[in-house]
Amino acid sequence: MYKTMLNLAVILSATLLTACGGGGSGENAANALTPTQPQNTAFDAAKQYRREILLSKSYNQMFRPYDISVNGHVIFRVSGDIQSAFKETDFRSLPTGYSSHNGTLTRDNRTTPVNVLSYQGFHSGTVQIYDQAIPLEREFYGIPTPSSALPAKGQATYTGMAFDRYERGKFTYDVDFATKTGHGSIEGFGRYGDLFLEEAQINPFWKQTGSPSTSITHGKITDTKGSRNLYYLLNLYGDHAEEIAGYAEMEGKESIGFHGTRGDISN
Repeated sequence: MYKTMLNLAVILSATLLTACGGGGSGENAANALTPTQPQNTAFDAAKQYRREILLSKSYNQMFRPYDISVNGHVIFRVSGDIQSAFKETDFRSLPTGYSSHNGTLTRDNRTTPVNVLSYQGFHSGTVQIYDQAIPLEREFYGIPTPSSALPAKGQATYTGMAFDRYERGKFTYDVDFATKTGHGSIEGFGRYGDLFLEEAQINPFWKQTGSPSTSITHGKITDTKGSRNLYYLLNLYGDHAEEIAGYAEMEGKESIGFHGTRGDISN
């Protein structure tokens, strides 16, 4: 069975750099994904990126390139070798709103069915990919909100959906723009009970391309059933922080994607 290919550090780096576009030349650049539709908006551009990924020495014998496709469109590609590996995404073929797809993992000229779950808003999206119940990939992406664009004061509540391989639930997240903090909850997951996303600091984050965003990189989670080692990551998206996208994870074994849209900002 195909296991998660990249270690946690690589996954964390991948999710926080989602909106960036990578560089490359020569053979690797020639292997870049072919666009599936015209790129005509800033969000179209944010649905695609290509960057170099760093692999630990423990992957020296394990690393093998792969593609993940949905309806004939490649949405993930990892190429290269242990010395020079690249990761690409192209989510332009995924629809707005929540969707579930039968996808295909191709590696070593062999194919394996995978389940692709997606929620795409107007400024951001989040994707979860599973081989049966095992998380393979998880990404959130979009038009990042720079810290300079955050409101100087006020509070707002983001509401939306959370989902994993088995269940869907309600996502709620409250942000205090004056203190640059947030906390929230995920409800409706029977395996965990209610999940409480504890208060965490929203910080500026600079991507390798120099593009600024605002992020929570390791917020703690508690739940009513006493699970351990749960944490969450998220970014704010849109010119005025209109959306939040991210995921909650437990030691790489469980992953819950979430997406929320901001309500009015109150003083």
